[in-house]
Amino acid sequence: MAPRKASASSSSSSTPPKKTFDLSKLKSPIKKAGSPLKGGNNDKPHFSIFRPIFQEGEQAGEESGNRMVRWRSRYHLKDAADAAIHPLILNEKPQWKKELKVFQAKIYSVVQARTILNALRDVEGEAGAIHLPQDVGDEEFETAKPAHLDVIPLLGDKLMLQGLTYPLLFHLKNLGFTYERGIEEANGVDAFTIAQAHFDAASMTGLLNQWGWTYELYDDAA
Repeated sequence: MAPRKASASSSSSSTPPKKTFDLSKLKSPIKKAGSPLKGGNNDKPHFSIFRPIFQEGEQAGEESGNRMVRWRSRYHLKDAADAAIHPLILNEKPQWKKELKVFQAKIYSVVQARTILNALRDVEGEAGAIHLPQDVGDEEFETAKPAHLDVIPLLGDKLMLQGLTYPLLFHLKNLGFTYERGIEEANGVDAFTIAQAHFDAASMTGLLNQWGWTYELYDDAA
């Protein structure tokens, strides 16, 4: 028997149907959140002084005596704010407090706090005048650990520092001070010392005034 020719209808039915994708089912991807500083209330400059509290032990609930500065610039000014403020932080790298959306660092005097505030206000311009405090009150540091140094003469034409020295570590070394352990004529204490011949009183007092330290220069240290 001769093969039967496929009819037109049977030929069309053997052709697979076109697969059509329904574009309406597509959903645009969820965009990742941008920087926490960008947009909304978090894009307003901020400045405040925080007083840490002891969380445990006999002093739990009491102020530690330390002071922390917290700040935030507007997002587009972050680099300028970093350049202005980071050199004003002593011996420490500022930390980003994610839950508060602010940077935080330890500070030691009302002078240092005011210097940081003024730097941020300068960066922020008109927004700084609106959202930032005009000044830091002396009362913020009335109960803080004192930033104080005594410059004391020792035997052998040498001077010794007593008080809060660690935050000024690199500055003191630049002035010629060295850290000496077990100073015999000072009951074996460890301290920064310098030969009187190398001591520059003007540079020393200038450094302490710049960072807001109080100080006392005794006898031949003047």
